[in-house]
Amino acid sequence: DRLTQLQMLIDQLLEQFLLSLTYLNNKHKLNNDQEQDTFNEEEFKQNIEELSNDLIIKCKQILKLVDLLPDSIDSKEESSQIEKIKSLSAELEEIEQQKLEKLEEKDNLLKKIGSIIKDF
Repeated sequence: DRLTQLQMLIDQLLEQFLLSLTYLNNKHKLNNDQEQDTFNEEEFKQNIEELSNDLIIKCKQILKLVDLLPDSIDSKEESSQIEKIKSLSAELEEIEQQKLEKLEEKDNLLKKIGSIIKDF
């Protein structure tokens, strides 16, 4: 369902945030773990741009999915829906009772027919 998809997208977005921050933390030019001569400014900027674009795309996917979610309903409409459900439930119970009565009537008729056939 859409809520599950939304949760998955949010999880993916958080994972992308974490990976992006980890990359930035490990690869920036002030990082003492790296030798300064191995730092490539142009590559770093390209990777940041790619990571940023990935985050933007994921955010847009989330927004599209949020737009597909149904609007919240007001309490008046909710009350109307609850009343309709109660009405349909009562109607279903009535039909179920009629069904049981008809099944009982069928069994009685079968017994009568069976006894008539035996008497013949």
